[in-house]
Amino acid sequence: MAIDWSVVTSEHVREAARQLDAGEAVCRSPARNTFVKLRGRSYPAKCIRGLAYEVATGRRLNPNTDFAGGEETARFLANLGLMSIMSLALHHDKDLDKSRRGSLIPRPGTKSGLEMPQALA
Repeated sequence: MAIDWSVVTSEHVREAARQLDAGEAVCRSPARNTFVKLRGRSYPAKCIRGLAYEVATGRRLNPNTDFAGGEETARFLANLGLMSIMSLALHHDKDLDKSRRGSLIPRPGTKSGLEMPQALA
């Protein structure tokens, strides 16, 4: 069955975020570099996108094979009028403190030149 993303609305995305907040849904893997900003919080964009599709259609997608994250997901969310934030894959940057990789904060004193987006602060 083909995936029809046109059925997903910003309301489905907001419901997906609500489900994550309420513990009714969980992300299968941590976000690597793309987040969506909703109600003052940042959520893993690919997880939210897949969950929003499930909310809209009742069909669960496999995020490893059915759709891509990153720029594709950022464009999808932007088309719904939602703000997404993409890092520069900081989780792989050797200048990151290993204990803080998920927070996207460069280790002090490094020359990575990359900063955490203010929206994630």
